[in-house]
Amino acid sequence: MTSVDLRTSAYHWVNLQEGLQYFFTVEATNGAGLKDAIYSDGITVDISPPTMEGVYHSVENEEDSVPQFIIQNDGRYLEFYWNKPYDTESRIWSVKWCAGTKNNSCDIVSLTSVDPEDTSVKHYMSPPLASGTVVYVMLVVTNGAGITSTVVARPLLIDTTPPSVGNVTLRKTAETTYFKKRDSITAKWSGFVDNESRLSHFEWAICQTSETDKCINEYVNVGLNTSTNIDAFGIKYGISYVIIVRAFNKVGLFSEATSYQFMLDGANPSPGTVYDGLERQTDREFQSSTTRLSANWSPFQCANSRIVDYEMCAGTEAGTCDVSGFVSLGMDFKGSITGLSLKHNERYFVTVRATSESGYSTTATSNGVRVDSTSPLGGKVRDGQTLLDIDYQAADTVISANWDEFQDEESDVRGYTWCAGTGKGICDIISETSVGDRTSASQQILPPLPGGISIFVTVSTWNNAGQYTTVSSDGFRVDDTPPILSKVSPL
Repeated sequence: MTSVDLRTSAYHWVNLQEGLQYFFTVEATNGAGLKDAIYSDGITVDISPPTMEGVYHSVENEEDSVPQFIIQNDGRYLEFYWNKPYDTESRIWSVKWCAGTKNNSCDIVSLTSVDPEDTSVKHYMSPPLASGTVVYVMLVVTNGAGITSTVVARPLLIDTTPPSVGNVTLRKTAETTYFKKRDSITAKWSGFVDNESRLSHFEWAICQTSETDKCINEYVNVGLNTSTNIDAFGIKYGISYVIIVRAFNKVGLFSEATSYQFMLDGANPSPGTVYDGLERQTDREFQSSTTRLSANWSPFQCANSRIVDYEMCAGTEAGTCDVSGFVSLGMDFKGSITGLSLKHNERYFVTVRATSESGYSTTATSNGVRVDSTSPLGGKVRDGQTLLDIDYQAADTVISANWDEFQDEESDVRGYTWCAGTGKGICDIISETSVGDRTSASQQILPPLPGGISIFVTVSTWNNAGQYTTVSSDGFRVDDTPPILSKVSPL
């Protein structure tokens, strides 16, 4: 016991032991020497902070590796929990929390008290946190001695946006791609980016173009690979498909991109009909050129894809290319091969090859064209209507002529035209007129023919190869006056 006179407070320096409870005893003595004592309720020595194990976000998962951020795809709330703190000496006096954009910062949510018995908080944000925000949640626990413990949760990344959309390409680049049955279909993709939580993985599936929810396979997870080889099993001929690729970020949000449509083609095109010559769907039997072969054809058909190229070649037999190799004509339905050395009176064939976008091809051959490089042999043209050629005629309003048949041993003649004029090959009196296969012609003339002028008839014909021959008569004159008799003498 230590005297303090009549003071009502005392200080005493002593080495105290943590965890022990100490009590004050105050004894008062009056003038008669009587004493009375009173005792404090005790005080415990506590020089250590509270025990606090950690703060955890509700979206945390147990992982082998510790991620740089905990990621949440909703910025409308913060939800976290902790193991109940304890202090064996002075117990827990208060629990507070806050949130900030930096460690030990409270610039998002100011320091807020919670019941010391609580072990979780779900706090709604208004306005919501922006995508890309990194949040640090701090928990501050104070014991009865006023000593605090501070624990900060792992940073929480808010990611509310899916990755940016990339693009998907197939082996070919076109509006529609066609594949053969055994082709290897390779899909590649790029351009998917997620700046907040980064990409987690890709998934792909083959779906119908018109109904992308109808897929022939479940979505396949390929990790972070950016290409895949696709088995054509289950793909039906003639149906348009697309490859859909989904890019997921680490909070499970995804964006998807669709490839060009493609079809599976399993058959050669159906052939069209090939015609010799350039006149559409008209077949030539003969031609005169010895340096050129021409052809036209009806479109080849492809049930499951489309024709992308026509080619033509020339040969001495159907289906051969011994005169000229294949020449590409693109999508034209006619074409010519030039610079050839064709023989007179020989038959040549044009073969057309059509190739579909999937690579299948079909050929069709013409029935051949015969080369006739010579003109028809002309017959004799006679003025007048008889087999005796006239040099004069009295009639001045009619012109008549006849002629021997013109000959062409290779391609025959196709018919005759005739005309009349003041010179051979000139048609200034009767214009050129077809007479079919007749070998004579006659025509009335108005105004009357002048006398004393030679008039010539010209007959022309052409063979089936297009060669032309023209023959003119030796001419006649009109004499419409009788002879003049000046004198009659007796014998």
